[in-house]
Amino acid sequence: MAWRFARLKLRIVRNGLLRNRARLPLAIISALVPIPIVVALFVVLSRSRHQAHPGALPALICTAMLLSWIVIPVLGYGNDDTLDPMVFALFPIGRAQLMRGMLGAALVGFGPLYTLIVLLGAVVAFTNSLVAALAAFVLTALEIVLCITVSRALTSAIGALLNSRRGRDIGVIMSMLLVVGLQIANLRLQHNVSGSGFSSSGVTRMAHLLRWVPTAILGQGFAAIATHHWAQWALAVTINLVVIGAALLWWSIALARTTTRSPDKVATQPARQPSSLFRRLPFLPHNRMGAVAARELLGFRRDPRRAAMLIPAVAIPLVWAFSLQPSATALTGAAPAFALTGIVFTNRFSANIFGVDGNAFWPHVLVGNNPYPDICGKQLAIALIISPIVAVLAIALGVVAGAYETMFVAIALIPCVLGIHLGIGAVSSARFPQPLPERGNPFGTLNGQGCANGLSAIAMLAIELLIMLPIAIALVIGVRYSTASIPITIAISYAIAFAIWRTTTQRAGAYLAPRLPELLARIDPKQA
Repeated sequence: MAWRFARLKLRIVRNGLLRNRARLPLAIISALVPIPIVVALFVVLSRSRHQAHPGALPALICTAMLLSWIVIPVLGYGNDDTLDPMVFALFPIGRAQLMRGMLGAALVGFGPLYTLIVLLGAVVAFTNSLVAALAAFVLTALEIVLCITVSRALTSAIGALLNSRRGRDIGVIMSMLLVVGLQIANLRLQHNVSGSGFSSSGVTRMAHLLRWVPTAILGQGFAAIATHHWAQWALAVTINLVVIGAALLWWSIALARTTTRSPDKVATQPARQPSSLFRRLPFLPHNRMGAVAARELLGFRRDPRRAAMLIPAVAIPLVWAFSLQPSATALTGAAPAFALTGIVFTNRFSANIFGVDGNAFWPHVLVGNNPYPDICGKQLAIALIISPIVAVLAIALGVVAGAYETMFVAIALIPCVLGIHLGIGAVSSARFPQPLPERGNPFGTLNGQGCANGLSAIAMLAIELLIMLPIAIALVIGVRYSTASIPITIAISYAIAFAIWRTTTQRAGAYLAPRLPELLARIDPKQA
């Protein structure tokens, strides 16, 4: 059964690439990106024997690999059918066969291969005989099996949640925390690096905190092989075998509950009275633009794909602000200005405002009017969502950096940057609409047209930088030499931004007015 599922996964991957050959470059790039990290971890592990505490690095790396096996399948749920046990619920196979099959499918791919390569660094570091090599390979196999069983048990247990809207919202939050957490860990790691290599104090402290975690005990087992402490090695093997057994039991129970649960009794739920859009959102204008904006706001709350597009708007400003800090304890005075980059990095949605609609755009085509109010409604929804986020980021960075003057300037510039960004995004949405695939995974918004998306995003960013560069230079000069000129510069920037937004949005509506059927055909999810 494991071999059949492994072949099934290979067939699914092959058919997916053959059906849409444009995804092949993206698949190759996603497979090549982790290679530098894998090689670096292999080299670090292969040299860990000569550290003051040789078991610290293996313990941390083994624990980090388990966490990656837990997080990545959760974030990628919906892209791999072998993760979802409900796909095989009606197949005439038993629970044990299903577990063996899913385990075999999990062993196919770059994830297990990269995990094995990293762990081979520990085998090279701590073995100098055939017996030691066999003992190290036992620990390697246990680490891989532990990662896979815990990962599959978790995805089987929360599969129903991950398929729901609430679960996909959790995935969006997890990914945002993951990006920011990785940057914080990267900064801490850079501070622990000395001229000759890693400073062992921070690594040792972290390993000491994790000393009772099974994967950390397993990592210590590699160091025990080199010192011939076979009792410690046997303890690591025993503890991880117990944990694997517990994970298999949890996985079996989760499969039983998932594949035999009864359907939701929707018919027994009382029907709710429909509520007016404007009654729920009374601050919106009571016209077509307001109705479109209300629909978009509700869509951001209900569609995780839209919420996932806000991740760069939060993560990138924080990453840049803390990456460019002048010291380990202070942020640069320009840190609040980085919050404005959150507006620019919403271009996955603002530069393709019709792509998320897909076939749902047909009522607009049926009406046949100028889509200018529709564009304005979508832009209004984006502004209402991103403006508070950018303002909160600017305030937080300003308070941490103590740069209150820059903080107020950044908040005052939000309408200016937003107007320029949305105006250029309207032209991009009209001229280069891109279809988005309908997937359960909120991050499955790539349609295989990576070059077209990338070029349009780069062009849009370059145009915005050219327009905003004179404004930025004038503000920098005003902050340094003449504070009284700052309000005048901001007022002029407002006028420029409004003119750009009004002109570009009207032209985008006029361009689309006779081409609405063509737009509907181009944003069809079947084209993704």
